[in-house]
Order: sequence, then structure tokens, then C-alpha cells
Amino acid sequence: FAQVVTTGARTARIAGHLLGRVGADSAMAIDALVVATAVRFGGGIVATHDPSDLRQLAAGHPNVSVIKI
Repeated sequence: FAQVVTTGARTARIAGHLLGRVGADSAMAIDALVVATAVRFGGGIVATHDPSDLRQLAAGHPNVSVIKI
């Protein structure tokens, strides 16, 4: 099941906190928005070919899983 969602201020704040927690700059902004969206919706699975940054951002959120495809 896939759902298209818009990112708003709440998701952007979560993403900003995720970036700040790992000491990342805007180069990881899209990854942070993806993880923040999963956090905002109560969890989910993020599938990616490059999971390292996403796993770093998702650390501390056990309801968000990052899998490599």
C-alpha cells in the first residue's frame, strides 16, 4: 500500500530534529523528510538502495524500519 502525502510544518520540524540529532546538514534533508513522514504516521517501512543515512536518522524510532532493496 502506498500513499502520497504532502509535507507540512509538523513533518518539517520532525525532520529538522532528526537532522540535528545526528549532526547532519541539508544534504540529508530528503532522507530526513522520508523518515519524519514515517514517524508522523506512527511508523512504517522505508525501502531504499542506500539505507545507511536513513537508518541513522531512524535510530531511536523502533516503529520505523529501513530495509535495503
